[in-house]
Amino acid sequence: MKKIALAVCALCASVSLFAASPFQSAIDRAHRDGLYNVYVKQLATTTTKVVSYDELVKAAQGYKVVVVGGYSGLGYEHPDWIREDFEMLVRTVGDHAFYVLGATSDGIGQAYKDIPAIAKMLGYRDIKMAGIVSRNAAQWGIEPQDYVVFVDTAVDDWAVVVDGKSLYIKIASDTNGIVVYFRGGGTSKGELEEALADGLTVFLVVDKTTEPNKANVEKRLSRNPNYVVDGTVDIVKSAKKWPNLILLQ
Repeated sequence: MKKIALAVCALCASVSLFAASPFQSAIDRAHRDGLYNVYVKQLATTTTKVVSYDELVKAAQGYKVVVVGGYSGLGYEHPDWIREDFEMLVRTVGDHAFYVLGATSDGIGQAYKDIPAIAKMLGYRDIKMAGIVSRNAAQWGIEPQDYVVFVDTAVDDWAVVVDGKSLYIKIASDTNGIVVYFRGGGTSKGELEEALADGLTVFLVVDKTTEPNKANVEKRLSRNPNYVVDGTVDIVKSAKKWPNLILLQ
């Protein structure tokens, strides 16, 4: 029995070391990329086109490009109110518009359903929906959309940053588009600061319609008390320094 116990201890130790080694990172990436490759093949049977960033910029030519951001995993306390905000946005932008989001369904991702439905109600005929997202999304899937760009990030990294630039903000810059955020967390803060520094026109909605889901906030803070729930607070406080920022509060 003592020999068996020692063998088990040795096996556990080796597994622990292996999990902490660079090999585990490579295995995780290989697993993730395997799921990604399968998922891309599945998307090939749908109307969603998997494209490169440059191809997305080309597809957006001739359209009014609107980058939409906000809460994803946290979600919103009042999704119906957010839909009303979307309707105001779609009415303002008009037809021949190209909306770019984070490709997934959580939180702000409800726009993938809401915006086309609103556009149809208004009689618009040329609305495109697109997404930019990490390959990590392949495990859970994305919302139906016209175009999607998958970014090869680390397995635990969802930020679509290439050469120090967020692709969400870069596409707005490359297409003379605008940026519209419905509040947002820490990641949104960085993207908004980048957009403002680049001189892009930024609309930031921080009224009661954009409050995050309270239950999800409590869960997140219980796991990480330092989690940034609202990354827009400092931006709102310093709004006067940004002539290209339009606050809706």
